[in-house]
Amino acid sequence: MKFPMNMINSFKKISVHKTVFAISLLIGLTISAIYTKAQIPEKPQELQQYLHKALESSPEIRAAVYAYEAQLARLPQTGLLPDPEVMLGFYANPENGGSFPGRFAFGVQQMFPWPGSLSTEREAEQLRARAALFNLHSVMQEVLEEVEQRWMDYYYFEQVVLLMDRQLELLEELIPVAESRFSSGIGTQADVLRLEMEIQRMTTMVLNHHDQIKPTLIAFNNLFERSNFELISIPDTLAFPDLNYQDWELLRLARQQNPELMALEEERRSYEKNRELARISGLPDFSVGLEVMGRDYAGMMLMDKEAVVAQVGIRIPLQRNRYRAAQNEAMQRANQVRSTSDSRIAQIESELISLYKLLRNQERNSLLYSREMLPRAHHIYELLLEAYANGNASLDEILQIQRDIIDYKLQVHESAVEGWKLISRIQSLTGSFDISEKAPQAEQF
Repeated sequence: MKFPMNMINSFKKISVHKTVFAISLLIGLTISAIYTKAQIPEKPQELQQYLHKALESSPEIRAAVYAYEAQLARLPQTGLLPDPEVMLGFYANPENGGSFPGRFAFGVQQMFPWPGSLSTEREAEQLRARAALFNLHSVMQEVLEEVEQRWMDYYYFEQVVLLMDRQLELLEELIPVAESRFSSGIGTQADVLRLEMEIQRMTTMVLNHHDQIKPTLIAFNNLFERSNFELISIPDTLAFPDLNYQDWELLRLARQQNPELMALEEERRSYEKNRELARISGLPDFSVGLEVMGRDYAGMMLMDKEAVVAQVGIRIPLQRNRYRAAQNEAMQRANQVRSTSDSRIAQIESELISLYKLLRNQERNSLLYSREMLPRAHHIYELLLEAYANGNASLDEILQIQRDIIDYKLQVHESAVEGWKLISRIQSLTGSFDISEKAPQAEQF
């Protein structure tokens, strides 16, 4: 799958020799992305289809692509010689002018910057283009993270409603049992009334959760410019994700392929190139020119043929403070970006460590409730249900174990959802979302 043609046409228009630097740009990313993808748990098919759609139709990604195209369009504008100057002269009233064409003079002049200035300017612009590419990748990672987060919220609310519906069914199944106990003199009518009250309470809770789903549904659909109430596909169950990484490996991945950090690094290098360019700008520029003057031009009537004059010029940069200030500005900009990058690395690493700890906590919770608490609660419920029918258990015990079962199931779903949301955030920070099918490739420069 590719970007829409109107988004990538400009990539193909830019000559390859202008952007040879980009050939190696994504080689390392591709290798690390393949390795990373193998370690990240596979997403549900229902979610994967929305991730693909987000890369195709997200307005935020589209805006980032346009910004990237605009930066790419600057590449053919840099590293070129200045336009040559052409001069025409006309001597209106020569003394005893013999020929009218001889009154004309023609000249051409070309300025040549100091050697290395054009290549340095081109390299600085190429680094800015690389930074723009990584900024685009960063936007893609953020959009995919938001898609996953909102999809998980919708899945959780749907599971809550399904569990409450199941709770209503269990309560309704208890009414005949309570009525039978009352008829046989084992129980009281209070049990029937309490069951009816519990059913009403649970019905209200279901309606409230239905209202909670609507804002989540609308927010999710807005990510794709879909109609507000278009339904979202979700699986029946969602297993807890298994992340085959240690915390120190996540830190390494973030330093290697976080697109935000990579963009900052390219921006810093571009400022260093700007500093070099400012230094070179303080060196002389040269010009070479040629002028042809007619025989009658400006008092040259005695000449038998046109005069040809070669010219060589030099621009002497006298305002040294200007160039020193430009170098200092570029140096300070590079230092600023370096400090920003160091601060961002510290923030990312701290967040990754916290995310990893939370993920392991959620994994332990998932195992506790799914393998220990739920099986035992179901067994207790069966025993209490039989005892209640025989008059050996109270309704309070039945209602309490039902609530416990619902709570444990919600804990299982919540742990799975929170686990996947943590995985999503980890992927965004480590640049591990698979964007290879949609991101601009080196061949498109």
